[in-house]
Amino acid sequence: MDRYTKAVLTVIAVALTAIAAHMWARQDAVAAPFGLTASTVGDFLDAAEIKDPKKAEEATQRARRGMLVVRVQGGSVSVN
Repeated sequence: MDRYTKAVLTVIAVALTAIAAHMWARQDAVAAPFGLTASTVGDFLDAAEIKDPKKAEEATQRARRGMLVVRVQGGSVSVN
């Protein structure tokens, strides 16, 4: 095996090791694209349990704004 082949295989091995290490690292799960925070069913349930009507409405509105909406009309698709 020549030097070039060893160097390429070493780079590939290092990259695969980095990918495997990244998969084992703990991180928050994000369901929204591009790192946006999306609402979950739990957000709406939490808002329903708030006793203060003003704070409950604010939490509900925040959850609605975070909802991802996909519209399909004809052949075009739009998201939020």
